[in-house]
Amino acid sequence: MSHPPVRESDITLFEWIELVMLHCEKHPSQKIGMKLDFKDPPAVAPALKHMAELHRKGRLNIPVWVNADILDASGRKPPFDPEEFLATVQRELPGVVLSVGWTTLPTQPYTMAHIEEMLILCKNHKLKAATFPMRACLCRASEEPLRALLGADPTYTLTIWAGKEKMTQEDYDWVKATFDNSRIYMDVKGF
Repeated sequence: MSHPPVRESDITLFEWIELVMLHCEKHPSQKIGMKLDFKDPPAVAPALKHMAELHRKGRLNIPVWVNADILDASGRKPPFDPEEFLATVQRELPGVVLSVGWTTLPTQPYTMAHIEEMLILCKNHKLKAATFPMRACLCRASEEPLRALLGADPTYTLTIWAGKEKMTQEDYDWVKATFDNSRIYMDVKGF
């Protein structure tokens, strides 16, 4: 369990999930959730089968988000087949929040073509309550596409994230002033 470029970890995904489940059992009043951020396609099915088994046993009763970059907005093709990823998640663990996004570069904003490609996938897979991770430094230059994405379905949300380039206070304020805050999640340090 690691984030590229690191490929090794001192804990497995199953060990981490068990630690989260034990924490939830010890502290049932705490409101927490779990986000699985997949980078390698072979990890998806076994992890989701494990999660589905926990759910069948009544242990998994917290919100779960399943995340992967499934489309390209950078010229770097993601490792996932978008159709296969969406079908696998919906088959193995229906009811999770799908967090699906694009490979990005900090210099290339999202376009209407990127959004249209995602919306076709969402329609084909009947996605509801999906969230779309959006790179913070691209949001201002991508306002029209982001509005189109949110306008496509009232259950869609944006998860704003920042990479090494961080998010400025000015960009944070702009996001908060520009979009319905009930449909925005912030996954950035310092905010």
